[in-house]
Amino acid sequence: MRIGSWFPDVLFFEERGFLVVSVQAPLSDDQWRMLCTRAAAHAGHGCGIILDLNGLDVLDAFSASMVRELCTAARAHGLLAVVSGIPLSVSVSMIIRDLRIPDVPILGNLAEAVHYLQSHASHRPPICCDRDQHA
Repeated sequence: MRIGSWFPDVLFFEERGFLVVSVQAPLSDDQWRMLCTRAAAHAGHGCGIILDLNGLDVLDAFSASMVRELCTAARAHGLLAVVSGIPLSVSVSMIIRDLRIPDVPILGNLAEAVHYLQSHASHRPPICCDRDQHA
């Protein structure tokens, strides 16, 4: 199910109950801010969030801080958060620049991210998937 997008190069969709935010091209600082705000607003509709960064050719300090903030916000709402699809060249650049995304699992691709969330969501108490049943 596609939720919609506010940017031409960012897709928001649901995959097996998880919100996927797939960045297909580099974003400006303002776009990163808006993306994080909108993603956090939609994150409450699932059990976890996957930030798929396969379309990036660089991840600077500001972008990395936005990724950290989004993942921290998701966790504050009881959601699992992972990052996937960081291209090898971006990973190498992050290592050289000493940019880190601490406490966030970083997986190779979207399929690995979905599998990770499915396996880890089953070990957590039901805090989001059964919300409607408790209302």
